[in-house]
Amino acid sequence: MSELVTNFISSRKLENSPQTIRAYESDLLRFIMWCEEKGIDPLKIETRFLRTYLNSDLIANKGKNKGNPISNRSRARIKACLSSFYRFLKVEGIISENPIENLVIKFKISKQEPEALTKDEIWHLREIIKENKEYVSIFEFLLGTGAREAEACSLRWSRVYPESGSVVVVGKGGNDRRLFISRKIVELLSSLDRSTEFVFTNKNKKPYTPSMVYYRIHKLTKFLTRESIHPHLLRHTFATHMAEGRPTMSDIQKQLGHKDISTTAIYVHGSSDAKARYDETVENI
Repeated sequence: MSELVTNFISSRKLENSPQTIRAYESDLLRFIMWCEEKGIDPLKIETRFLRTYLNSDLIANKGKNKGNPISNRSRARIKACLSSFYRFLKVEGIISENPIENLVIKFKISKQEPEALTKDEIWHLREIIKENKEYVSIFEFLLGTGAREAEACSLRWSRVYPESGSVVVVGKGGNDRRLFISRKIVELLSSLDRSTEFVFTNKNKKPYTPSMVYYRIHKLTKFLTRESIHPHLLRHTFATHMAEGRPTMSDIQKQLGHKDISTTAIYVHGSSDAKARYDETVENI
């Protein structure tokens, strides 16, 4: 079973952030342990047992809620994880029927405003890393574009267009996605080593992986009074500041690569034009 989990997790690395990957891995291990305790084969589980599991008294095993019942938001993520896992098993021919496919269960989730860094916090972090060119570049790129870790890692020099102030990255599903970049980012990128194929590389000229990006950004946690700093927080920060500026909801949706505009709407309170609106706002972050 562990090999199937490993293969599944590997298959999700282009689709999900490292943070989601870690959560999925933890979710699956917890689920498999529950199955073992109940004497249930996860590959032959019935839908009714999946419903029982998702509605059971699951306890958070890490983070600020450790020891307390998990939230409905976490239950929804676990359901999404199991849905992806069993869909993967069916596609691979491991199972013939997907036991979760017809499971209708909804968890009431209150819409919460995404967390974001304040301008004072951003200033403080910039002061901390300002002498490290590579550190500054990846930090400012994530903060100034809202890109996901994997998208930043996919950026090649051949797909950087300083004249138009844009880059093309590989987004979710392996699809190309064009992002605006500010003048500051253009200048930062121009100072990096161009002898490599990929823009963001380590000292050995090996391209960054999403895990490497996560680690570098997470190391900044110790400089602020926050539980955690991670790349997705920079993405939330970008979106929040954009929503407070001139860009329209459609502008933000395109820049973030959201399929559903309702996801983008969480950040909103209450073409060439789009690029101008982007520039005006990002220059003030």
